[in-house]
Amino acid sequence: MLNAVRDRHQHRELITEAMPAPLLGELCEATAISCRPVLEAEDGLAGWRYRIPPSTAIAGRAPSAGGGQFGLVLAGDAAIDGGDPLPANSCVFVGPDDPAFAGASGPVGAELLCLQFRRRARD
Repeated sequence: MLNAVRDRHQHRELITEAMPAPLLGELCEATAISCRPVLEAEDGLAGWRYRIPPSTAIAGRAPSAGGGQFGLVLAGDAAIDGGDPLPANSCVFVGPDDPAFAGASGPVGAELLCLQFRRRARD
């Protein structure tokens, strides 16, 4: 059974340049949201790095463009969908049929990495 599932999935990897570590002092100085693409491929495989100023609302990208997304808090903290603030190294998943995440950074700002799976191949 597992071999049948494995055979339906194509191995995929993309390599990108190294990213500098986030610095909390730089987050406090940010005045606007920045979104830097890490990778973007035609099949939906993608990644974005967000730098969010203190106490600022943010909306993610539509997860339906791919096969779902993982969001990782790299620095600071961020509340997602009105929940409690998530500290650095916290991770959330947004399924491909879910709405894009909505959240806000905490009092020192936040840096987030959003990684999107490729669209699922139709059988």
